[in-house]
Amino acid sequence: MVMATAWAGPTQRARLIGVAVGLLTLLFAQWLIHLESARVQQAAQLRLQGEAALVRASLESELNSTLSIGLSVAAFVAANPDFRNDEYERLAETLFVLQPRLRNLALAPDNIIRHVHPLPPNAPALGARLEALPEQREAVLRLRTELKPLTAGPLNLVQGGVGLVSRVPVQVPGDDGLLRYWGHVAVVVDPLPIFMQAGLGGQGEVAYALRGRDGKGQAGEVFLGAPALFADPRALRMAIRIPGGEWELAAVWRDAVAATGWQPLPWQLLAFLLAAAAGGLAGYALQSQQRLEVLASHDSLTGLANRHRFLTQAEAFVPLAE
Repeated sequence: MVMATAWAGPTQRARLIGVAVGLLTLLFAQWLIHLESARVQQAAQLRLQGEAALVRASLESELNSTLSIGLSVAAFVAANPDFRNDEYERLAETLFVLQPRLRNLALAPDNIIRHVHPLPPNAPALGARLEALPEQREAVLRLRTELKPLTAGPLNLVQGGVGLVSRVPVQVPGDDGLLRYWGHVAVVVDPLPIFMQAGLGGQGEVAYALRGRDGKGQAGEVFLGAPALFADPRALRMAIRIPGGEWELAAVWRDAVAATGWQPLPWQLLAFLLAAAAGGLAGYALQSQQRLEVLASHDSLTGLANRHRFLTQAEAFVPLAE
């Protein structure tokens, strides 16, 4: 009983120290796990940035090369405002061979469609007063005012279907020699094949969304993908330059765990096991050392201080007595 009393204090201290060592080990392990998680997340974000950059480059390249055809046609009209219809048809046929993504090419003097190629599928558009169409009125009036290329859409077309319309204003000299607004060239492209080619088909590891209808950037409507992506704090955003404006692209991993390969649970379990092992070993080592000290200074049968402890204490008291 006396020996048990002698060991009680040291054992309690050993347990407390073991718990302290375990907690410190757990904190250190959690810090390492946090660093590894941050590294993995950063690597995944860099990979996402690379994926989104490829999509942006593909969209900008394809859209700008296709829609820039309107500049060539606008130059043709400005140089030859009294062109014959057969001249326009020959030019349009050549451009359609060069750019197979074109859906139609139209000329709209005074913003009224008078010429369109190819004619058979687009005949319903002839004679359309674009300023009277609610979906196209704003873009057409803006074109007449700003006199610079603008991209509208994607929007529903008069002749049916969805199209991306690039409009280029045309100015010709008037009787007084001053330039006047003649009308505009409209290049209509089916955007879906362009989106698919760029990787926006919706089946990959990355979820994409596009907003900025009519080239309005962040202020424009979402026209592709889930609008919620633009409110997701994990989403990466990039500006896409198009003629007369810009779109905004949002990209986020569909499955963040699969993208990073990061599984925190096994690491957390390992951290707890290491902390328990470190705390247990520290407590056991200190308790063993303390027991050895007790055994060295007390009798194993009676639990009383032995001769060694008596001499040690006597040597400590002698200088005080002198």
